[in-house]
Amino acid sequence: DRVTGLTLTGGSHGITFPLGPGTTYFYYVLLAILALALAAALWLEGSRFGYGLRAIRENEVAAAASGIDVLALKRWAYCLSAVLIAWVGGTAGYWLTYINANEAFGPTITFQMVVMAILGGLGTPFGPLLGAAVLVLLAEVLGTRLLYAYLIIIGLVIMAVSLVFPQGVVGLARLRLRPRARPAVPAERRVAES
Repeated sequence: DRVTGLTLTGGSHGITFPLGPGTTYFYYVLLAILALALAAALWLEGSRFGYGLRAIRENEVAAAASGIDVLALKRWAYCLSAVLIAWVGGTAGYWLTYINANEAFGPTITFQMVVMAILGGLGTPFGPLLGAAVLVLLAEVLGTRLLYAYLIIIGLVIMAVSLVFPQGVVGLARLRLRPRARPAVPAERRVAES
């Protein structure tokens, strides 16, 4: 086998970086990225761009028929998500001081992001964040005790959430925090109390 660009990619050894400024620095950098991403998601929720994306999600043909440039909005959504992922990935790679192509570009990262969004709640700004917290908590608690069996449990949790709470953790929280409807007072009783 002939390997080209071995000095650039490091081959199966990956690319190593010199040690960075320290864990605290990267904590604040990633926290700033998180804050900017959440601010952008909250802005997106009420913007014309966000309404267009929701219309495309619900019915692409109807969105196009109503005058929404579907292709342009999809391109912008792809570019914005790619910028965020590249920013986080570049920062995390520098923090970990090592990049391996199989881990960086393999399906595992994409699968984890989809699972985080499903667990937290699709279409909500805080859903993926809560989904990430749930997934990391499950992986840390169960992964140390059950080794690879925790993947089966996570799969069962994903199925349960998809079937029982399709809006994820955020949908469950909205359901719990919604004000309860009071029973209607009969008309005769209202008249008698007046």
